[in-house]
Amino acid sequence: MLARIALVALAGALLDEAGLLHGDVVRSPTGPLAVLVVALVAVALALLVLAVRGTGRGDAATPAGPRSRLALRVAWLAVSASALVGLAWALDPPRPLLGDATPYRNDAIAFNECGARLLLRGRDPYTDLDLPACYRRLGIGPDRTTPLRAGAFAALTRYPTDDELDAAWTARLVGRDGGEFVSRVSYPALTILLVAPATRFGWDPNGLHLAFLFAAMALVTLRARAGLRPFVLTGLFGAACLTTFTAGGSSDLLYALPLTAAWLWRERRWSGIALGVAVATKQIAWLFVPYYLIAVLTSGGPREAWARGRAAFMVFAVTNAPFVLHDGGAWLAGILTPFTASMFPLGAGLVLLETAGAVPALPAAVHLGLTAAALG
Repeated sequence: MLARIALVALAGALLDEAGLLHGDVVRSPTGPLAVLVVALVAVALALLVLAVRGTGRGDAATPAGPRSRLALRVAWLAVSASALVGLAWALDPPRPLLGDATPYRNDAIAFNECGARLLLRGRDPYTDLDLPACYRRLGIGPDRTTPLRAGAFAALTRYPTDDELDAAWTARLVGRDGGEFVSRVSYPALTILLVAPATRFGWDPNGLHLAFLFAAMALVTLRARAGLRPFVLTGLFGAACLTTFTAGGSSDLLYALPLTAAWLWRERRWSGIALGVAVATKQIAWLFVPYYLIAVLTSGGPREAWARGRAAFMVFAVTNAPFVLHDGGAWLAGILTPFTASMFPLGAGLVLLETAGAVPALPAAVHLGLTAAALG
């Protein structure tokens, strides 16, 4: 079991390094560096596959030879060193390294903040969000937007440069809106509801995300056997990408925390409610629903799976119903934005080889097929 924990932690450490290098590729695209990033991601995924092989039963009873013990000790030395990095980022993110002192490092965090402010004033964030006004209030600019293949960017085949973003943003500010930027809240309503209390009291949104991360870590550690808990906690911090990505500006923990609870306690009926909180927060959680229901169906039968699915749907319906009733079209357009908007390819996977010019660009249908194959 210690070997499995170490593999997961080392995978997280590699993903952290890949994330740092990915930032360099985005700023200055180079083929060789892009290949290195993709290779690191591939190795990390391979380590995760190794970590979950088999059932884990009998791991402790399997005798380990001298070489295996030495490899395990070296692995845990690396995990412990990485854990110090993860803990340092969690306690005090190095802002000069981030190159940015504002907590609003992407449009997801910015839209959550502005949407929560609108909600606290009794307004609908799906209909009333004003992108320029939101960004002006937060003191950020077009580098924190998600550009679309529309208007001035319609003919581009690569991600817009900073100068191109600035030009389109300037035109937007004087009333010439060509639809170049995502301009609406694009997550289910519970995202806004969860951040509203923090917004009301003026808390740093990244501090809220870190609090959710620590809570998720606590749940994972609590669920482990008592003798393994120190290793699990060290491994979680050793998977440095968890803390660096969250501190660096990721709101994913808003859905990851309830999803973690739903999976770890999937034998409990209330886990369906936790799943509902996750799917009512962000669309990525929707991808986990089939796997959760398959696990419940296998252990509890069709009726139990139906009950859990119904509970999750009710949480989603209740939290989103007020916005659907107010303006269902605006709400639907918002949550479907990640699926329907014409966005530019960007990421640290195989697509990075294309955006960095290492390989020719592939048609969108090929990317869709690869995504479907990965999910299958």
